[in-house]
Amino acid sequence: GSPSFPSICLKCAVCRKAIDGAFGTSDSGNIVCATCFGADAAPADASSASAAPLCAGCGNAAAGDVVDALDALWHPACFICSLCSSELGTRFAVNASGKPVCNTCWGS
Repeated sequence: GSPSFPSICLKCAVCRKAIDGAFGTSDSGNIVCATCFGADAAPADASSASAAPLCAGCGNAAAGDVVDALDALWHPACFICSLCSSELGTRFAVNASGKPVCNTCWGS
């Protein structure tokens, strides 16, 4: 069957609305809703999502607000400290294992 994504994870790159139906991908790989893609050209299912970039944390489509860090894209809620699980945002360090850590854990 077609993959399904929680609406919190799948947002149109153009209008930023949650996508809960058909969608397509732009030439640059961004996910766009059927309205922004062009209703006549929109796929009937989510099979085109395979070309979309994936969140390194959860593996779902990385669309909408994302963090670009450690050579990967992350949903903000997925880019967390490997020690305390707090959201990192753009301020983080990388430990000896190559895992992101918050500044609090890095200093301890």
